[in-house]
Amino acid sequence: MEMLRPVFIILSLYVFKPAATLPSPEVFAGTTPCGQLIRPLQNIAANKDCALVEWTLSLQRDEAQQPATWQLTAYSRHILPDNNYSQPGIKHEASGKWSIVQGTGAHNRSMIYVLDTGRPGYRLRFIKLSDNLLHLLDEKGRFMTGDPFQSYTLNRIK
Repeated sequence: MEMLRPVFIILSLYVFKPAATLPSPEVFAGTTPCGQLIRPLQNIAANKDCALVEWTLSLQRDEAQQPATWQLTAYSRHILPDNNYSQPGIKHEASGKWSIVQGTGAHNRSMIYVLDTGRPGYRLRFIKLSDNLLHLLDEKGRFMTGDPFQSYTLNRIK
């Protein structure tokens, strides 16, 4: 029986091996203007008042799992008569699959993160400016421009 002990130990380690854990997601956050490109994702009508959107975008990537997934929690806010923003805002959550493509043209050395929204023909594209910054691109692949107070850049928080 003593001779079988190592075999039982090895078998128990194999059978009770803990499940592999996913790597931590990359999480980006920011406050952007409520542009027309963002409104469909937030289910905000084009004619509805919306001043800004607060984003928390989580990008999960696991080399063994393809494709990678994304999750978004966002709050859209409008301006109140006293010039403050509505609190707590309208919460919207979305998720889907994402991929990385090589940029073309002016962005030929850049990585573009493409978020599939699940709506035909509607994807969000972010250019990776650095490990800590993503910037939203418009439908033609150009940088979205904000205003003096906000941009379309998300900062990595995790």
